[in-house]
Amino acid sequence: MKSKVLFWYEEHTVGNTYTWMDRFIAYFGLEPRLIDTLGHFKQEPGRTPVAYPNLNDALEDLKDHSWIFLDSKGEHILDEFEHPEGPSVYAFGSDSKGFGCSPKEFGTTVRLRNPDEIYVLHALPLVLYDRALRLSGRH
Repeated sequence: MKSKVLFWYEEHTVGNTYTWMDRFIAYFGLEPRLIDTLGHFKQEPGRTPVAYPNLNDALEDLKDHSWIFLDSKGEHILDEFEHPEGPSVYAFGSDSKGFGCSPKEFGTTVRLRNPDEIYVLHALPLVLYDRALRLSGRH
């Protein structure tokens, strides 16, 4: 079972931003999952990418995965974080609304060393590269 990356699909994600994020996710061997705030993706079995109308549906569907929430107030610093080897979900909140709740109640929270607010498009490759290095045994 592959690990996933969950992110919000919203107005500013449409187009090139979505394409780049999808490419980064595929390049690092994970599967994209979306919170589709615009209703652009049909919810049909077997259709990719898998899209959810809200975070609760995603949490329920992927309850057999470890959840890692990327949050500027996260309890763990990314470059010290031990990434799980089993199936996991790397969840990135909306650039404008975050997760809409405190992610600490759902799983592990991780932040960049300098806990600044940066766009998901910029944080995504950093997180996936760090994960690839850690799981390959390089530190």
